[in-house]
Amino acid sequence: ESHLNIAKRVIDSITPGVAQLGGIWLPIPHILLIPFVTFNPLWRTGLAGSIVSGAAFVIATIYLYKSTLLITKNKLAGFIAALVFMMNPNILYLQSTPMTEMVLIMFFVLSSYYFIKYVLDDSNILALIISAGFTFFASLSRYDGWFLAVFQAFAIFLLYARKKSKWRE
Repeated sequence: ESHLNIAKRVIDSITPGVAQLGGIWLPIPHILLIPFVTFNPLWRTGLAGSIVSGAAFVIATIYLYKSTLLITKNKLAGFIAALVFMMNPNILYLQSTPMTEMVLIMFFVLSSYYFIKYVLDDSNILALIISAGFTFFASLSRYDGWFLAVFQAFAIFLLYARKKSKWRE
């Protein structure tokens, strides 16, 4: 309820504006909610949050499939990975609520997909830039997203440390 109300205060309060996004929660999930909380029935029933979480669920599922396909080159493995994700009771619950976890998962999966593309072909700088953009959004969705940025920076360090050691040989 708080997430819906924060988004609603941005457009409809005594002092509307982006200053309403401040507080303990990070802003991206609330920004994504704004177009939907403008419709009072969606805000009152909570459906505004379910729309955002449901869309994040669909996008995360698609890109989880694509990530698995990218790594394994096996459509069945990609389908099974997506199916396991889709049938997880916790994920099913999160995709139906206006909480921030599903938005983080979506950005995490999107960033990971493009990061994997970069690791598989380190000349694809565009994939790294896109991955960095989604990591940025993940870090502004939940504090857990900050771990992703640290992990990817460390992975790039390891990738180039390994590459540099091969150059010396």
